[in-house]
Amino acid sequence: VMLDHNRIRQLLVNLLKNALEALEGQNNATIRLSTRYHSSQKGNQHDKWITLEVADNGPGIPEQLLPKLFEPYVTNKNKGTGLGLAIVKKIVEEHSGMISAYNRENVESVSGAIIDIQLPVEL
Repeated sequence: VMLDHNRIRQLLVNLLKNALEALEGQNNATIRLSTRYHSSQKGNQHDKWITLEVADNGPGIPEQLLPKLFEPYVTNKNKGTGLGLAIVKKIVEEHSGMISAYNRENVESVSGAIIDIQLPVEL
């Protein structure tokens, strides 16, 4: 897998730090980190990628922040710099990947944020 391990470590640290801060003071707080491998073939082209998902059961991302969430200096925290997710996006782009963020639908009283990253892989 052609990934810069140090940059991916930084990506994970930033995502987990954000999730932990969003869950601060919450009872029964959970953070789920999951990975999936995907493969598809179209003609002679064979695409392979990994999906990395970080999901929490916190309050979610304010709707007004979603469109600009990965821009520098965007934050809803009192002492945040707004650089963590911008750095995450840059790392994803360095790996020719894609990133998206959305809120969980409030299903069975579970809300929260989900960050979804897709990274191409070469085996």
